[in-house]
Amino acid sequence: MKNVLPLAAVASLSVACASAGPVGASSAPASYNTGWSGGDSVSAHAAPSTVAPQPTAPSGGYRASATAEASAEPSQSTTAATPPSLRPGLATSWGETRYSAVRHTPFERSSAQPFATAMIHYNDARLAALQASHRVATSGAQWFPVYRDAVRVSLRDERGVALPGHSTGDRMYVIGQSGQRYTILVENHSDQRFEAVVSVDGLDVINGRPASPGYRGYLIAPHGSITIEGFRQSSSTVAAFRFGAVGESYAAERGDARNVGVIGVALFAENGWAPTEVDEVETRDAANPFPGPYAPPPRRVYWQ
Repeated sequence: MKNVLPLAAVASLSVACASAGPVGASSAPASYNTGWSGGDSVSAHAAPSTVAPQPTAPSGGYRASATAEASAEPSQSTTAATPPSLRPGLATSWGETRYSAVRHTPFERSSAQPFATAMIHYNDARLAALQASHRVATSGAQWFPVYRDAVRVSLRDERGVALPGHSTGDRMYVIGQSGQRYTILVENHSDQRFEAVVSVDGLDVINGRPASPGYRGYLIAPHGSITIEGFRQSSSTVAAFRFGAVGESYAAERGDARNVGVIGVALFAENGWAPTEVDEVETRDAANPFPGPYAPPPRRVYWQ
């Protein structure tokens, strides 16, 4: 199953495009950059179905209307839950349009399932601390390590500074402020190229639909990084990520706010992936000291 993805880079965004699915991206620079430079080389043939549906009735600038009619399928849980407009804490709003060009790049996954995932929760300072208090958390965490820290995921402010947070080992709680613009930085410190499928508030960042690992994502070059600035509007623009009220979030406008406050990253390896030292560490950690009752003779006897 050969597919193509997009690149999210400051120099140019490469998009992996599947024959019947969303687009992905890959990045070239290894350092963090805040924004996209001009003169990007773009192959803009992403199908309209891969572009995030825009809010139907925006109000107050970049904020989406909480009362706009949802174009997504009705949620099974939000009908019986607290209305989004009454829920406390932060969610992600449909922000201002920013330039972020993508181009298509071929990428064939080694498996239909991601080999690793990352989950970052975010909220205001009080509620983030309350969430983290339910687990053994440490302060000062600036990124979420994946694949034994070969890949790092973090949330950054407009200046590129990592947002503060609490780490619990299996997840991270990041602190944001209402109205603040943020980006998602995924850094690849390995020798392999990966595809990253990313979601915000349960929505795919490329097509705006309920997130699924089956969608295509952004490509990350070896020792490279990608900076995802918003929900993709077209092959050259995104709607910036802005922290805001749950009732004014893009997820609420889409009709399902039950997953606000969480960011997911699913990583896929490339077909023909060669084992690395990281893989060897994983294999050795999983070694079973008591795999069987008796020792069978080797195929070849070295000592008599």
